[in-house]
Amino acid sequence: MSMGPSGPSFTMIATIYILLFILVVMAITYPEEFPKLVRNPQALLDGIGMESRRRWLILKFGTQLWISKKQLQYSLWKSRDIIAAERAKQKAKEETTID
Repeated sequence: MSMGPSGPSFTMIATIYILLFILVVMAITYPEEFPKLVRNPQALLDGIGMESRRRWLILKFGTQLWISKKQLQYSLWKSRDIIAAERAKQKAKEETTID
């Protein structure tokens, strides 16, 4: 960790904030187990690693799902004229068969 002339580097501060955020998330998510984890540093580090991976996977797959949803919406929006023409054909065909 490099200390610049004006104090700690941005990377060090960002890392500390991220670790604090993960600790708060763990305290909220696992209120019964958290006091036990605080007393055991190795278990706390393992828990932080596991929770970080879990949150990363949620973020990763959630983002992929959101992107896929937006791509599908765009495809449907792009083909709205084709869909409307097909529906009109189908409706006209049904009207002629009923008569």
